[in-house]
Amino acid sequence: MSSYVCDKANCTALKDDTGGYSCFQCQKMNVVKEPALPLDDWQKQEEIDHELHESSHHRIKFTLQYPPTLNTLYPTSKSGRRYKSAKCVQFHKDAHEIMEIAGSVLSGRICVKLQYYRPMKRGDLDNVVKVVLDAMKGICYTDDEQVKRIIADMDDDKKNPRVEVEVWEL
Repeated sequence: MSSYVCDKANCTALKDDTGGYSCFQCQKMNVVKEPALPLDDWQKQEEIDHELHESSHHRIKFTLQYPPTLNTLYPTSKSGRRYKSAKCVQFHKDAHEIMEIAGSVLSGRICVKLQYYRPMKRGDLDNVVKVVLDAMKGICYTDDEQVKRIIADMDDDKKNPRVEVEVWEL
């Protein structure tokens, strides 16, 4: 049997000889995905991330509205120049107000954890990660270069789409 990660609960699932999958934690047959790292390495990385997170003295946590996609934020004018759309300006303004209440500018190497809850089952994770990181620049950290690790995950929540953000110094 091969080890996989359960798509529903990130727990261990096994692929049996018949090609079926079984998840021990969920007790269900779920669609599973193979982790980017072998399962043991993936679990070790989760433990390291948790230890780094817990050892950080200064953390900022806040929740933002679900961001518009990158494609709608920077349209192209007739002359071929890209500009910030009204949606982009408003999202940044709203995000800055929330982030200023949440905490101060962090210095040094930064880790950003993003948990997205999208309103519908469409849209790519990479198209919304950049939107939130761009909004955080100058409020949570001074420069993009400070971001050395990004942990991002996406789930669905039709009733309450949002992004939960946590930022800490490594």
